[in-house]
Parts: sequence; C-alpha cells; structure tokens
Amino acid sequence: LSYTVGVDYKINDDIMIYAKQSRGYRAGAQQLRSLTLADSTPAEPEIVNEQEIGVNTEFLDRKVRLNVAGYHNKVKDAQRSVILAIAGTSQTVLENADVETWGVEADLNIRVTQGLNIFANGSLSDPKYTKYNGFAVIGGVLTPDDKKDTRMNSIIEKQFMVGMNYEQE
Repeated sequence: LSYTVGVDYKINDDIMIYAKQSRGYRAGAQQLRSLTLADSTPAEPEIVNEQEIGVNTEFLDRKVRLNVAGYHNKVKDAQRSVILAIAGTSQTVLENADVETWGVEADLNIRVTQGLNIFANGSLSDPKYTKYNGFAVIGGVLTPDDKKDTRMNSIIEKQFMVGMNYEQE
C-alpha cells in the first residue's frame, strides 16, 4: 500500500508549518539470466517510508520567501543492480540493501525590484546503508558479501546554488 498523509497549519498570513508521512512501493525483481544458483534469488520488493517537516515563510510584503524542510527516510530492500565478471562473463546481479537518509533543504527568494529576483538554495543529505547483502567475485566464484560500508555513488550529499533572474516586457 502506497500513501501520503500530510497536515499543515498556517500560523499567520506569512508562516505555514507542515508535516508529511509517506510510503512507497516498488515490486520485486527476478534475475533474468543467471550463471549460478546464488544469483538467481529474486530481489525483494522495495519499500520506502519517509517523514518530512518544514516551514514556508514570506516577509516584507511578500518580497522575501524562505522555505526550510527536514526529512528522514528508510528504504527496506532497495534494489541494486551490480555488474560483476563471473568466470569471464559480465553479468548484472540483483542485490538488496536497506538505506537510511537524513537531510535538510532550504531555498530563499528575494524580489529586489519589479522583475529582478535573487535566489539561493541548498541541501545536505546523509545517506547510509544499514544493511547490504550483496555479492563479490572471489576466485571466479560468485560469493555473498556484506557491502554495508559501501559508499553510495551518484548521490550529491552537499549542494548549493545562487542565481538571479531579471524579466521585463
């Protein structure tokens, strides 16, 4: 069952706070081409639970907008596809991992004059594997391997951007 439940409360015309809980689902998967019995085990369904809290604000006659949010999510049985060379043949192997992530993000927008906006946003994300039952090739044989301390690739943990936008007819 996937769902999203949220509540928000407007403290005044310029400040709103909110909280959200959601759950998502991704079906399990089957290894299509297996070279060994060890890698023919299907990947479990992936389930994510996420909580988020935040505040949205506007100040100075709506010329300044600041939004800040914090989040936490846990993914059970995250599906990972890893390419390994088994007995000289490259093969994609499905693996399951549990992941926990804490993060915060903020954005600021300032309307300097009619048509001129300056903005900045940034985020910090701290993802970690809490369990990762993967595989390694040892002596040409696919062997179960605890990859819990593996670094996550393709995840930007710190980012910041600043910019300006000017519009006129």
